[in-house]
This record gives sequence, structure tokens and C-alpha cells, in this order.
Amino acid sequence: MLPIGFNFWTEWLDQEKVGFEGATKRITVNPGVTSLDIREDVWSAYVRWNDMQNRGYDRWGIVMERTGLDPIPGGQTGDLYFLVNGWRLLVDLSMVAVSGVLYSRDFNTAYYTVEGVAQFPATVSALVNTVTVPTNIVTGDLDAVPAAVWAEPGRGLTEPVTLETTQAGQLTAIHQANFNRRKHDDTADTITIFDLDGVTPLYVFDVDDALTDITPQ
Repeated sequence: MLPIGFNFWTEWLDQEKVGFEGATKRITVNPGVTSLDIREDVWSAYVRWNDMQNRGYDRWGIVMERTGLDPIPGGQTGDLYFLVNGWRLLVDLSMVAVSGVLYSRDFNTAYYTVEGVAQFPATVSALVNTVTVPTNIVTGDLDAVPAAVWAEPGRGLTEPVTLETTQAGQLTAIHQANFNRRKHDDTADTITIFDLDGVTPLYVFDVDDALTDITPQ
């Protein structure tokens, strides 16, 4: 039985970017991995791993949960992922670029070093909607387009672009939501975004159980 299990685990490591260790509740990024997509490389791997009930992996209970990807006109909503029941993702963020949004329902972060040190990585936010964007088709004399654009009143090659105060504030808030520490409190049904110190709260949002309704307090 041991050779069979060993060979299977070796095949799993060859095919997946992460491995699951039920006894220690750790998801470990495999050697040589330089990019990690939470949906494609972690969630999908968990689904495949958990489906192997004949090998007993389902005895470890629920490892991850997901919300989002609901259909809307023109596309679908963003997706959020959660580690539950004390599971952690072990990853070297100096070597691996992470995309997607992953929270922990038990800790302040889902990300840890192999030594167990908490990390707060910059992630690609999935709080925006995914929609189909139409492509504009230019017809007519293409050579005349640049001249026509710069002939528009108020245009100038040397004039700086100035953001309105509200636009600058919105960009700052978007940056903070993407890159600052975030914490989901499933008891209070809130998501808190912290300042750069990781301690001072900046924004608090009320959410429903499925995180489909997010409202600023």
C-alpha cells in the first residue's frame, strides 16, 4: 500500500501547484511555482483533492468555501475564497505572485510562511464585476484620426492630466481595498480594510452571509 500512496502523491505534485496536508491543515505551494491563481490553482485543486473519497481525503472536512461568480447582465460578479477550519496557505511571497482574493475565517490572514509567520500579500481584487466590453471599430481615414484627436479644444501634448478630488479619492480607496490588510468577521458580518500599519481600520462594510450585498457603514 505504501508504494501506491507514494506514487500517487508524486503524481499529484507533478500535476498541481499546491499540496494538501490534512493532519497539519496546511496547503503548501509546490517547489518551482512562480504564480498562483486562487481560483484555478488552489480552489480547483481542492475540489479535485476532496473528490478523491476513496483515498479518505474527505475525512479532513471542509477546507475552503467560495462565494460570487453570480451571473449578471454582460458577465458575472467577482469571486471570493475562504480557508476554514484552521487551514492555512503556506507560500513564499518573494518567489510566488498571487492573484485572487483569499481570506481566512479563523485568522487575520490566510497566508503564512513555512515557519508559520503571518503574511498580508497584495492580491488582485475580485470585488469588481467581470463583464463583456464591446470593441470600438474605427472607420474612415485612419491617418486623419491622430490629428483630429489633438485638434479637439483643450487638448495639448504638454498639458498634464489633473484628476478631480473625487476621482483621486476613489483611486486611493480602490488601491487600499486591493493591497491593504482586510479582515472578514463572519460573526458580525463585516469586512474591515486597515491602514498600512495593518491595525488602524479605514473602512468597515456590512455584508450578508453570501457576501453578495456589501454596504459601507
